[in-house]
Amino acid sequence: MPGVRVTLSFLGGVNRTISLESDGQGNFVRMGIRLGEYHLELTREGFEPYEETVRIRPGPPTRIGEIALRPLVAAPVTAAPTGSASLRDGQEALQAEDYEAAAAAFAVETGERPESSEAHRLLGVALRLLGRADEARAALVRATEVDPGSAPAWTALADLEAGVQAWAATVVALETALELDAASRDLRFRLGGALMNAGDLDRAAEVLAGLPDDAAAHYQLGMIALNRGANEEAIAHLERVLALDPEGPTAAQARGILTALRPQ
Repeated sequence: MPGVRVTLSFLGGVNRTISLESDGQGNFVRMGIRLGEYHLELTREGFEPYEETVRIRPGPPTRIGEIALRPLVAAPVTAAPTGSASLRDGQEALQAEDYEAAAAAFAVETGERPESSEAHRLLGVALRLLGRADEARAALVRATEVDPGSAPAWTALADLEAGVQAWAATVVALETALELDAASRDLRFRLGGALMNAGDLDRAAEVLAGLPDDAAAHYQLGMIALNRGANEEAIAHLERVLALDPEGPTAAQARGILTALRPQ
């Protein structure tokens, strides 16, 4: 669909908004984006807006995947969308890093729209940023209960569990999110990292092997191989890191390890 307005709002400390439009085939690309978490919103006249939180990380391009906008259903002129004002207020507060105000607004939204998984998810995100982990977990679990098919809700729950280093719970949430969004390279990479932190190196290697053209994944596979004492395998992965991204964030480490591993 052409002409879809794409808005990316940075959630990591500096107020920054990026706007662009989809091309004739409905695609959009933006280069040079600061790493971190963003609120993504897609809008087009006559269609319901689409929103989710995305994370830009080092390595290959972040791919959003295919999204279908739903046509708006006509409503009586007197009927205002329930909870829309509180949702908007919460999002604005979240972008301004006023997490208390965001949590309060999203709490109103969940009260008015208890069936909205997105409202519960955003409440959980705000509470997590406030450091209120137990309340955030309750909101995010509720988001997954309201819509078990919401990959963003499971991903937000994984963010929370990873933040408190609850790796087993992180793995479960990421596995569920990846089942729902199997094409997501970011979810696959994060699941591999969570499995490594949980001590399940065999499963981590299986998951990361699904990213054959990802330099960061090969770096992690190299670390797993080193942990196993498989130096030749580690060398192969680290050489692949340099072939894929010779100036990337792990390139210097890869070169240093290769120097130590290769016969003099």
